Amino acid sequence: MGFFGDRFKSKDSKEKEDNAGKELAIIVLSYCEDKVINKFIVPPLNEKDFKRFKFGIAVVNIIMATWVLNIFIKDHKLVKDIIDSMHFNYNRMFDEIFTGDIHVGDIIVDKKEFIYLQKDWGIEGVSQRTGTSYGTLLQTIYPYRQAHYIEALEEELDIIIKGPEVYPNKILMLRVARKLCYHVAGNEEMPCSISVAFLLISIFMQLTDYCKKICH
Repeated sequence: MGFFGDRFKSKDSKEKEDNAGKELAIIVLSYCEDKVINKFIVPPLNEKDFKRFKFGIAVVNIIMATWVLNIFIKDHKLVKDIIDSMHFNYNRMFDEIFTGDIHVGDIIVDKKEFIYLQKDWGIEGVSQRTGTSYGTLLQTIYPYRQAHYIEALEEELDIIIKGPEVYPNKILMLRVARKLCYHVAGNEEMPCSISVAFLLISIFMQLTDYCKKICH
């Protein structure tokens, strides 16, 4: 059951849903801009980690946006139409931002993700030097990371609902941040993990505010 209403003006609803999806895709990918990452993340990331983080935040953001829409809006048809538009526009914009061929090791550090890629691609011995593209890697790794991030987001939702009385001194989005840090550097306790959490809070608040705008 969603927290927000399911009201959405019927006039030109298809166009409104398409526009909502496009605007959400823009929100999601705006946090991949170098200046935004540099503004939030302290201490600064080295070149390799920055490249992985930029890809990683693009992945976690679209997963979070999809989750937020499903959680906070209870009109299932409306949600589906907006998500379809959001994913379509996201994939198009992603390909414009993340260009060129890469090696798997440029982005992936988790040994379990190497095994996952190997099974999905049907290629033995996927290694750091295996060539691919950002788009191919996104489509492959998305469902694997989605399961990890959704689990963490559900834990965060429990904290949001029950509040500081039940969870005193808890930093929101820290669980999601730690999973992202692990995907970036193989270490959940990166020095910048707290600032990553604040970045994710900013994204979460913007997404939930937009859901309210859709419903009212």
